[in-house]
Amino acid sequence: LNIRKMLGTNLLVPRLHRHGAQNLQAARHSQQLLVQCSSVVAAPALSRRTLTIATRGSKLAQSQSEMVAQLLRDWAAKSGTQLEVRLQVMATSGDAPEAASALLRDLGPGAFTRELDAAVAAGQADMAVHSLKDAPPVAAPGVVLAGCLPREDPRDVLITKPGGAKSLCELPEGAVVGTSSTRRKAQILASNPGLKVVNLRGNVDARLAAIAEGRVDATVLALSGLKRLGQADRATAVLGTDVLLP
Repeated sequence: LNIRKMLGTNLLVPRLHRHGAQNLQAARHSQQLLVQCSSVVAAPALSRRTLTIATRGSKLAQSQSEMVAQLLRDWAAKSGTQLEVRLQVMATSGDAPEAASALLRDLGPGAFTRELDAAVAAGQADMAVHSLKDAPPVAAPGVVLAGCLPREDPRDVLITKPGGAKSLCELPEGAVVGTSSTRRKAQILASNPGLKVVNLRGNVDARLAAIAEGRVDATVLALSGLKRLGQADRATAVLGTDVLLP
């Protein structure tokens, strides 16, 4: 399948094989979407007239996969191809309930991509869509990096309760900020050493609920994810790169 042609000319396709790992590593925090496809070259082009995209079950994962699905449908409409694109929701080891309280580094590489890539390699799905930050530096056996969609805004945002602090510096000493990111924790404390940073994982709705329920006073999320969910208005403040580097 010519994924580059089907997804459009704005698709970024890094060189694969020898340089694939370096390209993937360099783009890990770029807020781009990664399309992984089977490395089997002899796949019949659109013989089934149906493409299956493997995706995680979160709202954000399905929203991002639907972005790719719609690009494929648009290509089919313009080229006169009869094509159906469907999403296949799958659970990953990183989504398991017992993983909710674990540190990201303890889950190991590919915790949020391994099962999806395996489905692609086994022919159970035609492709998978990942956030590049979740992808391991080396592609799984049997799949290749088919392309990256144009980059979304890479900045992070601060979210607090309505009427609360408007910046990290305005949070009072001892305020609790929830995040599972070591990168974010280090920069949050550099900006305001008096804060308490605790491990907080889960999808966007779960993290917003933690604020509403009073379990944390604030959290930091990717602006790109909120925009893709249509919830950018939930951000209290967009953090400049001089405050929190993506």
